[in-house]
This record gives sequence, structure tokens and C-alpha cells, in this order.
Amino acid sequence: MESKQQKSIHDLQLHESMIIASHSGMYANEQTSVRRVPGGWIYSTYHSFGKENSGTSKSESSVFVPFSNEFIEDLVVNISADKL
Repeated sequence: MESKQQKSIHDLQLHESMIIASHSGMYANEQTSVRRVPGGWIYSTYHSFGKENSGTSKSESSVFVPFSNEFIEDLVVNISADKL
């Protein structure tokens, strides 16, 4: 049986993005995405508060995270172990 690898942020192409977290509640929704940019990634979190059709408020926050190969070795070891 072949197992499908989950895509890592290290696999993203330049300007490609992926949703890494999402939460929906009765009065609040939140979604976090990451986009690959030159030199690292931009993490963006989008929030919306309030009931639908009753004046929701929205906010967005983003942060640049520079590239680091600190976790690449662990990623390579995990991928190699999956191929055994």
C-alpha cells in the first residue's frame, strides 16, 4: 500500500501557498496560511468575528519567517524512513 506524503512548507514553490490551520466557531472563524517568498515564508492569519449577516468584523495579521535549514535534516530523515 502506497502512503501519500503530506506536503510540507519546504515543498512549496515560489509564491505558492497552502492553508495550514482552520477553525470555525459560532461567533469566530480563523484561517492560517503560509506563502513561499524569496528568503522564507509569509504566515497570514485571517479572523472574522460575529454572526453572519449581522455586522462581522475582520482582521488579518502577517509575519515574515526567514528560511532556516534547522529542520531540513529531520524532514529528510522522516521521508527516508517512510520509503523503507
